Amino acid sequence: MSHSAKRIDAVIFDLDDTILDWAGLNGNFGTVNQMHAGYLYDYLATADFPLPPKDDFLQIFRNTVIEGWRVAKQTWAGVRFERVVVESLTAVNLDPSQLDMDELMQAYRWGPMPGVAPFADAEATLRTLRQQGYKIGLVTNAMLP
Repeated sequence: MSHSAKRIDAVIFDLDDTILDWAGLNGNFGTVNQMHAGYLYDYLATADFPLPPKDDFLQIFRNTVIEGWRVAKQTWAGVRFERVVVESLTAVNLDPSQLDMDELMQAYRWGPMPGVAPFADAEATLRTLRQQGYKIGLVTNAMLP
C-alpha cells in the first residue's frame, strides 16, 4: 500500500479551546485555583498538620503554579498538579511522602471550571467519528486531569 493510500485510523484533539470552550469562564483561573488551594489548606489544617497562616500558604501555592507555567512555556511541557502540591508542601516544611496524593486531590475539590463547557458541536463530532470507526485521542497541557 502506498503512503498516500493509507487510511487515517485516529483523530487527536486538544482539549482546551478545541473541545472545551473557555470563553464563558466565570471569574478567572487564578481566583478559582486559589479557592481550591484554600480547600486543600483546610484539609491539611483539619488533619493537624503544622501550617503557616492560610494567606501565606495560598501565596506559596500561587507562586508555585505561576513558576510552573513560566517553565512550561519554555519547555512545552504541562504543569502537573502533583508537582505543584509537592513543591508547595515542601515549601511549608511538610513531607509530601507522608500524604496520600489521591486524598489531596479530593481535598482540592477539582471539578469543571465554572462557565467552561464543551463547544456545541463537540459531542456530536466525537460521536460521529467513533461511529465511523475512528479512534479518538485527547491531549492537554492542563494542570489537572
